[in-house]
Amino acid sequence: MQEVPARELKSGEVYIGVLIALGIFVMLSQAIVFLSGTAYELIGFNRARINAQLLASEKIELLRNLSFDDVGTVGGLPPGPIAQQEVIIQNGLPYTIRTSVIYIDDVFDDQSPDDLTPNDYKRARVEVSWSGVGRGSARIVMATDIVPRGIEQTLGGGTLSILVFDSNGLPVPQADVTIAAPTTVPPVNITMQTNDNGRIVLPGAIACSSCYRITASKSGYSADRTYGVSEVANPTKPDLSVLVSLLTETSFVIDRVATITLSSTDTRENNFTLLPNQAFTMRGTKIIGTTSLDVPVYKYNQTVTTNSQGMITLNNIDWDNYTVSVATASARTISGSNPILPLVVAPNQTINLSISLAPKPTFSVLSLFTDAANNPIASVSARLVQGSVETTVSSGLIGTVDYGHAFFSGLTNGSATIEASVSGYQTVTTPVNITGNTFEHIILNQ
Repeated sequence: MQEVPARELKSGEVYIGVLIALGIFVMLSQAIVFLSGTAYELIGFNRARINAQLLASEKIELLRNLSFDDVGTVGGLPPGPIAQQEVIIQNGLPYTIRTSVIYIDDVFDDQSPDDLTPNDYKRARVEVSWSGVGRGSARIVMATDIVPRGIEQTLGGGTLSILVFDSNGLPVPQADVTIAAPTTVPPVNITMQTNDNGRIVLPGAIACSSCYRITASKSGYSADRTYGVSEVANPTKPDLSVLVSLLTETSFVIDRVATITLSSTDTRENNFTLLPNQAFTMRGTKIIGTTSLDVPVYKYNQTVTTNSQGMITLNNIDWDNYTVSVATASARTISGSNPILPLVVAPNQTINLSISLAPKPTFSVLSLFTDAANNPIASVSARLVQGSVETTVSSGLIGTVDYGHAFFSGLTNGSATIEASVSGYQTVTTPVNITGNTFEHIILNQ
């Protein structure tokens, strides 16, 4: 065996040692850089936090030094000289200061409406938030109770109580509630958040008639609000009135919004090819009131059009039941859908809705076959008889756009019958009165 010279061994060991040393140096350098950056961020964050604490303390002291009657915010309940929101720049960093003041009706001496002087004391809350230092944004909150020097005085206003809950009747905490009354003196324009019980109680609300516009909302949730007669002739939830020494209560229902992706396709015979630029009218069942002619005004009643790929995504949809129809001027009519219509939308749901469209004949019948639980039934043999003309069509298969549907075209105005049969279900014969493009829902019993 040939021996390796000692000189070559030593040079190889030196080379390996240099590589190891470089690796250790690189790792230590990265650690030092990371620790330095973290220390710099921490120092910057602590400095920003100290400034925020000073700003909050200054605002609290300013509130404490006001007379009890003046403790309030511009547009707030109670009103006062302090801005609800302002931005102050210190050391090149913008700080947003949000101030709120409310009356507290202490349980010690009963509560409104039993307590005719519900302004026991005021609670001020100051929130200072900032961003741009460290990772993300941060905030601090300070609060204080301010009591009158003497005995409590009669306010001359009433108490406003607001409850926000979801579709299951559970309270929605930290919901944003905007209260606006531009006609009061002074005007009111304030946004507050509900407590853990989904409620806001505001003693000392200025008395007025149908002047309080209230909106309840939350990020990722639907919105609910009151309406004025200038918007809806007969609103179901009109703008609120507040009467002296009385309690005015109202409630709002909000929940997580849903998303619907709507696709427009051709018929079964054309393999449900996507159809672009199709217009639909989509309407929910929730109403916000009626017109002067007692016609319902729906909360959601929109015309939507699919794009050049035959699709459209609808965001921020309320939980509700939605009817979908083609626009009146369309040259097509619905020949099936999956899921079936009307569309049932639950909170926080994502739905892919496909609708097949056939060329619109003068007279047609779209039949939907379901069981008693409203589940579509596939492969139903449907025979339509009109005079001496008989047409047999099978309902669509599971997973297809026209699942559970059968479409009859080339008909005439007048009466007809549909005989439906499928294995495992009783055969049904149903009379149909054909006027234009007719829809018929037929239930089959096992």
